[in-house]
Parts: sequence; structure tokens; C-alpha cells
Amino acid sequence: MFQVGTPASFDSLEATILNGQKLQGVMTSDEVQEILKMRGWEQDFPLFTTINRIAHHQLSPDFIIKYEEGAKMQLPSASSQAGETEVKKGPRVGVLKTLG
Repeated sequence: MFQVGTPASFDSLEATILNGQKLQGVMTSDEVQEILKMRGWEQDFPLFTTINRIAHHQLSPDFIIKYEEGAKMQLPSASSQAGETEVKKGPRVGVLKTLG
């Protein structure tokens, strides 16, 4: 199963905990973020922007409590990342508990 303090991908959580069902929130967040970006509203809705960045490992989960800061951060473009995602570090809020 999962170990305390060990990060797990959404894919592994879906496969293990949800028996292959999809986490609808991640897909919904992507759809909302696409609309916000297209209309230039990302800074008008910082909580949505930060949640999407956390879901895609662009920010650490502790930014949920400082979401305005997380939404304002300039992240490297997808082309400059070359397939690697850099997580912005902050104080640890919590870790995944062992399920059992």
C-alpha cells in the first residue's frame, strides 16, 4: 500500500484506492484553468490557479493556505521544463497516512 511520507501520483491513487476510477477534481481543475488562462483571469481566481498548480506538482501543497502567493508565482514554461516539474518548496503541512 502507501507509506507515510511517500508521495503518490494521482494515477497510483486512482488505481489503488479508487479501483481505476478517475479523480474528477483533477480533470475539472484542468478545464477551469484552461478557461481562466484563455480569458486572462488567473489572477482574478487565485485559489483555482493554485489548486491546479498543486495538482500538477508545480507547487507544494502548503501553498493552499497562501494561495494568492502561489497564483502570482512565475513558473517556468512547459518548453523550458523539458519534461521535468520543479516543485516550489515551503513548510510541510502534512503527509499521506498509511491506509489500511
